[in-house]
Amino acid sequence: MHLVSSQGWTVISDIDDTIRVSQVLDKQALMQNTFCRPFVPVDDMATLYRRWQVHLGCAFFYVSGSSWALYDPLCDFVRTNQFPEGVFELRRVYAGDASLLQLLRTPQNYKLDTISAILQRWPHRRYILVGDTGERDPEVYGALARQYPEQIRWIFLRDVTSHPRDAERYRAALEGLPPNAGNSSPIPPPSQPPPIFPNKYNKSRFHHKNIV
Repeated sequence: MHLVSSQGWTVISDIDDTIRVSQVLDKQALMQNTFCRPFVPVDDMATLYRRWQVHLGCAFFYVSGSSWALYDPLCDFVRTNQFPEGVFELRRVYAGDASLLQLLRTPQNYKLDTISAILQRWPHRRYILVGDTGERDPEVYGALARQYPEQIRWIFLRDVTSHPRDAERYRAALEGLPPNAGNSSPIPPPSQPPPIFPNKYNKSRFHHKNIV
């Protein structure tokens, strides 16, 4: 059981290609990485999350379009790789039901509804949204930041595509949000590593958006 106080910082994190190497854009590789191979963590993300936990006292929600059938291996993955423990929000899928096909589709609506429920349940907490550019995280997080501007303070997107930062997709997804305000937030951008960020991200690149 994880108790979350009424105030403080919360990290809402995607799982696939954000903290776990899944290769969501390659469906065959995704199936192999999910059901046939050991789970592999994204470099340095556990270190980043632990530092957020230590310096900001963050609570963590892991929100994924994966099935609840993966709850046990995902919990083991989080513990084994020293990610902070947190609340898991996964999709319910039933054998023989049309919901089974939803696992192969974008989880955009599911994430919008699930994260909205978290924001409404804890309206006085401040939020950091962390995802990737492989599916619809930019669009989901942008829509949520426009709807909950007082709560969502930062958006971080791990770049798993070859699109430039100023691509039309990202401009449209983050339209209407204030420009990056540099050091006005206690969470510095990746170009300023200490004290929150690890010294390197290996091959991971991040788009970041300061909402404050």
